[in-house]
Amino acid sequence: MNSGPGKPPDIYPSIICADWNDPAMMDRLRSLGIRCLHVDIIDGIFSPDIPLSLSDLPHIIGKQKNADIGLDFHIMSMDNEKFVRQALEFEPYQVCFHIETCLHTDRLLRIIRAAGVRCGVALNPATPVSMLEYAAEICDYVLLMLINPGFAKDRNESMVPYAYKKIQDCRRLLDKTGRHIDIELDGRVSFDNTAALIKAGGDILVAGSSSLFLAGSALEDNFRRFKAVINE
Repeated sequence: MNSGPGKPPDIYPSIICADWNDPAMMDRLRSLGIRCLHVDIIDGIFSPDIPLSLSDLPHIIGKQKNADIGLDFHIMSMDNEKFVRQALEFEPYQVCFHIETCLHTDRLLRIIRAAGVRCGVALNPATPVSMLEYAAEICDYVLLMLINPGFAKDRNESMVPYAYKKIQDCRRLLDKTGRHIDIELDGRVSFDNTAALIKAGGDILVAGSSSLFLAGSALEDNFRRFKAVINE
């Protein structure tokens, strides 16, 4: 993956926003050079939406492990360990869970890392980055929600107004560890705000219905437009 200081941000398409009625979707994503898919796993309690279950995943991406496109799991659950262990069966690239619902954050991060998988924690919009002070020592990345999780289909919900400040605050805190820890940004990442999100400190951009899968334009055209903004 490309993430890291001095490198252009990675684009991780959100699997729940793709049109899986298109049998060529995976091949189209491969042709664009996509190397990782963002997979939201929601239990219906942490947030009200249940867009995808782990049992659906093999039918979408195929049953083979170690595929050419990696998986970026975002666990939104009250029972983090259950879903983390299930996600690890897919041999993903990375897995994160929400720090707000985890009693044993350090232990769960170490379970993920022991499986040879990049580990991270996710923060809801209003969760202060100060909660990362000790967890950051073992994290490979942090996912920041820019909207409230589970309400992506509510087109009236926009990115929280303090998003840029929070990204900047998070970058400063993570840099105190003395190593680069990626910041992944999820929720209303669009053509209009991408440049500012990158400037604030974003390394990984979750691409959904506001960018890569924007209605009215072809996937390939949206991707070229997205890359042009990133490379400005």
